[in-house]
Amino acid sequence: MYNKNLIILYFIFFFIQAINAVVMKKDEVLKIDPKSRNGDTCPEFSLGFTGNYCDYYFICKSDVCNTINTNEISISLIEFPDEKGEMKKYIINGSCQTNSQCLSNICNPKINQCVNDDSISECIINRDTTKIHCGKMALQACHTNNECSSNKCSDSKLCLSEYHDEIMKISKAALIIVIIIITLIILCCCTFCWCCCKKRNNK
Repeated sequence: MYNKNLIILYFIFFFIQAINAVVMKKDEVLKIDPKSRNGDTCPEFSLGFTGNYCDYYFICKSDVCNTINTNEISISLIEFPDEKGEMKKYIINGSCQTNSQCLSNICNPKINQCVNDDSISECIINRDTTKIHCGKMALQACHTNNECSSNKCSDSKLCLSEYHDEIMKISKAALIIVIIIITLIILCCCTFCWCCCKKRNNK
């Protein structure tokens, strides 16, 4: 019976493939070479091409990972094998009522939100090395950059999103545009007032 269950679990962890998702061990995830592809085709469980490599996004609980095949920044649900090896949907980030609803098995009763502990991590492409790096998710506590999947630990000791730099660039660009628009409006108002005053003086 034990051997039978072991075979079933082995099958689930290594060979189960659902649509746009695949369950595998974390050490197998880290062995994936993003630059390796079949011609112009990336694996079905990848996010597709990003530049000259295949992009990937994995959510892991301890040593078991599942792919996320989506370009959405915010992910709330994921399918994961439970203690019986059966695939079940869990909440990663979102509202909850019981611990069992959360992938981390921690539902904060004060705010009814799933809380990710150190057993939960994500594996994404490090843009500098073009290799998969696993670490803590955004807003989890950190001390060094390497602890975070994004390789970015803020001064407030929280992991930042991999999109943080892009968001900051967009925010700065938007702020500059707003300042330019306000400046133009002020100049137009001043010019209009000056013209009105000049007409009155001419009369």
